[in-house]
Amino acid sequence: MSAATARKAALAYWGFAPKPAARASKGIDLQVLGECGTAGLDEAAAPLRRFAALVAREWPEHIGAVGGHARIPLSLLERLARLAKGTDEKPGASSPEEAEAWARHLVDAERKCFLAVSEHRGARRVLLLNLGV
Repeated sequence: MSAATARKAALAYWGFAPKPAARASKGIDLQVLGECGTAGLDEAAAPLRRFAALVAREWPEHIGAVGGHARIPLSLLERLARLAKGTDEKPGASSPEEAEAWARHLVDAERKCFLAVSEHRGARRVLLLNLGV
């Protein structure tokens, strides 16, 4: 699985391309990261390890119909980060930036994971993709 496959899955997920084999239209800035330069989960603190476990449980629920790749948007990653920092009854505080930083650790820990980051019309979108589910 490659970054090109992850790019196509992200474009189709966000609706930037009408079909998976299509290219993005002009003005869409999309980066697909396969390595983020973190230590992965080797030296991770307990909340980051809980976050990784929560994400691993969520993958089967977010498999797309086309291609069979799992995709988790930033909003769900942020909710999972809050749960990892707290409990079900009292979630901890988290931000989109923290959820994205933790997702970068997952990308470095799992070779089949990619992080797609898009800037389009002033909106920033982040999507965690797993091509090996």
